[in-house]
Amino acid sequence: MNFSDTELASLVEQSLTKLRELNVPAIPMNYHVLFEHIACVNTALSNVMRVYLDSKHHLDQDTMRSLFDTYIAPTFRDHNVMSATDLDRVISQTMGIIDMGRNSATELAGEVSEVASSLGSAASGAANISGAVSRLAAAARDAIARAQVAEQELASNRDATRKLRERFEAASRAALTDGLTNIANRKHFDQKIRQLAAQAMETGDPLAIAIIDIDHFKKFNDTHGHQLGDSVIKLVARKLATECRPTDFPARYGGEEFALAMPKTREDAAFSVADRVRQSLAGKTLKKRGTGEPIGAVTISSGVSVYEFGEPIDRFIERADKALYQAKQAGRNCVKLAN
Repeated sequence: MNFSDTELASLVEQSLTKLRELNVPAIPMNYHVLFEHIACVNTALSNVMRVYLDSKHHLDQDTMRSLFDTYIAPTFRDHNVMSATDLDRVISQTMGIIDMGRNSATELAGEVSEVASSLGSAASGAANISGAVSRLAAAARDAIARAQVAEQELASNRDATRKLRERFEAASRAALTDGLTNIANRKHFDQKIRQLAAQAMETGDPLAIAIIDIDHFKKFNDTHGHQLGDSVIKLVARKLATECRPTDFPARYGGEEFALAMPKTREDAAFSVADRVRQSLAGKTLKKRGTGEPIGAVTISSGVSVYEFGEPIDRFIERADKALYQAKQAGRNCVKLAN
C-alpha cells in the first residue's frame, strides 16, 4: 500500500502517540507493530491487537515481542526470498505464453500457406507475390521450430525446478522434525504454540499444553546404554503421537522431554489426554531385544497448563513446567495441573 507524504507523516505520529498511551518502550520493534496495525496493512496483526486493546490488557514487552515475531518477522522473509514454488509458477506461466505463441504461429503458417497456394495458381504477374508469401510461410515454420526448442528447454527447466522445490520442501520439513523420533522438534513447537496462542486470542477458544518428561531416564542410559535410551525416547514419541487427538501437536522438546499442544482444549480434557498417554506407557514392559530379558516399565510425568488471555508464551510454558516439577515431587508417573 502506497501512502502520500502527508498520510505517512500522520500514521507515524499516530503510532508514536499510541506507543506513549500504551506505555511501552518506543523501540523500532514496538513502533513497527503499532504502525502496521494503525496503517491497516496487516489484517492478522490488527485482529489480535483489537482483542488486546478492547480488553484493556496491558501490552508488556514480552507480548509486543511475541506479536512482532508472529505477525511481522515472517513477512520480511517472505518478501526477501523467492520460494521454489514461486519460481515454478513463473516458469509454468512462461510456458503457457510460449504455448499460446506457438499455436498462433501454427495458425499463421497455415493461413499464409493457403494464401501462397492460391496466389501460385494465379496469373504470372502474381509470381513475385507468391514467392514472397512462400518465404513468409517458411519463416513462420522456422519460428514454430524455434518456439518448440525453447518450450523443450523450459520444460526441462521446470522439471529441474520441481525437483529443487521438492528438495527445498524436504529440507524445510527436516529442519522442523526431530531426527530420532520423526515428530516435531523444539523449533517447530515454538513456532506452532505462538500461532495457536494468537488464534486463541482471536477466537476466544481455550488452548492447553502438556510438558512431559520420562521418569528415571538417566537410569536407562546408565544401566543399559544409550541405544536402549534412544529406544525409550522413540517409544514415548510413538505413544504420544498415537494417543493424542488429530488436532493435537506433539513435539520432542529436548532430551527426554516432550511437549503436547492441545488447541480448543480446556483443563479437564487436557488432563485426560495427558493421562491417557501416561497410562498407555505405564502398562508396557520393555525387554532386551537379543535376550528377551525384562528391563522394566517406562513411566512419564506431565504438567498441564491452560493459556491465560494475553500471557507471554514463556510464562504459559513455565507454568506447565512447574506443574511437571510437582508431578515429579509427587512420586512421578502422574499428571499435575498448573495453578
